[in-house]
Parts: sequence; structure tokens; C-alpha cells
Amino acid sequence: MSNKQLRNVVRLVHLAIAVIIAAFAYSPLRLNDTFAAVVQFVVIPVLIVSGLVMWQQPLVIKWLNRGRSHEQKASM
Repeated sequence: MSNKQLRNVVRLVHLAIAVIIAAFAYSPLRLNDTFAAVVQFVVIPVLIVSGLVMWQQPLVIKWLNRGRSHEQKASM
């Protein structure tokens, strides 16, 4: 996956999660305990991770490629 494709995927995930949080904040769904739990324990951590990946993309790419290079050396 190229850097541009990764950036676009992470950006779309980040925006989709932001829409879910907006729906949680501005709709009666916040009164639903199940939806509130999903937002707290799934949606917000995914939003944080996607934001960190967008912020530190070069470091993440280097980390992902490092794991791939170890696999290639092991198979030789």
C-alpha cells in the first residue's frame, strides 16, 4: 500500500468515526447505554489511533516496513 493510499484510508476512517461521535453528541442516541459503551470503548480509541497514525505517518511506515524486512530476511 502506498503512502497516499494509507493516508486516504486513515483519513476516511478518522472522518467516519468523527461522524459517529457527532451523532452521539447531538442526537438522542447518547441515552442508549449500548451505543454509549461502543462509543467509549471502540470509537474513541480508533479515533485516537487514526489521528496518531496521520500525525506520525512516516514513523508508522518505517515501523511497518521494518517488520516486513525481517520476514524477508528470515525466508532467505
